Amino acid sequence: MSESVTPFAEAVELLKSGTADKEVHARLRARGLDAEEIALLMTAVRARGADAAAPVSEWTESPVSADAGSAPAAERTGITEDSPEGTCSRCGTFITRQTLHFVLARPYCASCAARPDINYPKAFRDKYWAKRDAWAWFYGMLGLLSVLGGTVAVANGAVIGLLTIGIGVVEVLFWAAWKPSRALLVMTTLAVLPLGGGLLAGVVNLAFAIAAIRNTRHKLFFEIEPTEAELFIAWSNASDNRIARWGQGLAVVAGLSMLTWCGTIQAAWVTAGIGLMAVATSGIGLRRVNPEAVPPVGQRTAALLGLVVGAIAVIGSLLFLGIGSHWTKPVPW
Repeated sequence: MSESVTPFAEAVELLKSGTADKEVHARLRARGLDAEEIALLMTAVRARGADAAAPVSEWTESPVSADAGSAPAAERTGITEDSPEGTCSRCGTFITRQTLHFVLARPYCASCAARPDINYPKAFRDKYWAKRDAWAWFYGMLGLLSVLGGTVAVANGAVIGLLTIGIGVVEVLFWAAWKPSRALLVMTTLAVLPLGGGLLAGVVNLAFAIAAIRNTRHKLFFEIEPTEAELFIAWSNASDNRIARWGQGLAVVAGLSMLTWCGTIQAAWVTAGIGLMAVATSGIGLRRVNPEAVPPVGQRTAALLGLVVGAIAVIGSLLFLGIGSHWTKPVPW
C-alpha cells in the first residue's frame, strides 16, 4: 500500500479484506507505531464502523500551510470539540480540539507530538536548555583576559585599565548567564567604540555582541524561550545533514585556496585534493537529502554548492598543472 496512505486508512482496508488482527498489528508496527498507538488506532477503527465512508483526511496527509493566516488551529483543520473528523498526520487516529497538537504547522495527536523524531525542534531545545554554548565560553575566556590585562594596566598606573576590568567583569557575568549582562555587553561595546583600536575593530566587536545575544543556541543557555521557527533553523544548522555542510565548507576552502596558487605547483595539488574531498562529501550529502524523512533531511543547496565549487576547484587545478606546469617551477619546501 502507498506510503501516502495513513496507518488509519491502511488498518481500515486490511480489516475490510478480512486480514487477521495479528497481521494488521505487524503492518502497523512496520510503519513505526508502538503498542499503545496501535491499540488506540484499532479502537478508533472499530468505533468508526466497517462500512462508513472514509474522510479525505484518512487517506492522505494534509499538512497545514505555515502561512495559513491567523485563523485558530481548530478552524484551519476543521476540527471542533463535537466533530472529531481530523486525523493525526503520523498515526492517523482521530484528534479533537482537546487532543490537537501542532508541530511545525502540522496536526498531531498528543503521543505523536511528544515524540523527539516528530517534535525535533523541542528535542533540540530540551537538549541545550541552560547549557553553555561557544559564545558563552568565548566571552568567558575573553573576560578573564580582560580582567587580567586591566589589572596589570592599573598596576602600571594606566587608569584606562579600570575600564578594561569593568568590561571583563561584564563578559564573565555573560559566561555565568546573568541575564542583564546581555544588554550590558552591547552597552559596554557601544561605550568603548570611540576608545577602541580603530573604528573597524569597534564595529567587529559590536557585531560579535549582537550575534551572540541573537543566537538561538545562546538564548537556550540563558533560558529564554525561542520561537518554533528559530528552533527549527537552529536545529537545521546544527544537526541537519552535516556531511552536506562539511562538503560546502570544504568547497569554500578549495575556492579560496585557488587564490594562493601564485604560480606554485604544490598549491595547485593541495587545491585539487581539497576539491576532491568537497565533491565526495557533497555527493554523499546530496544522496541523503530526503524531505519526507522524519525528521526531514535537507541541505540540498549546500550539497549542490559543494559539488559545483569543488568540481571547479579540481578542474581548474588539473588544467593549471597540465598547462602551466611547463613554465612554473615548484617552490622548494
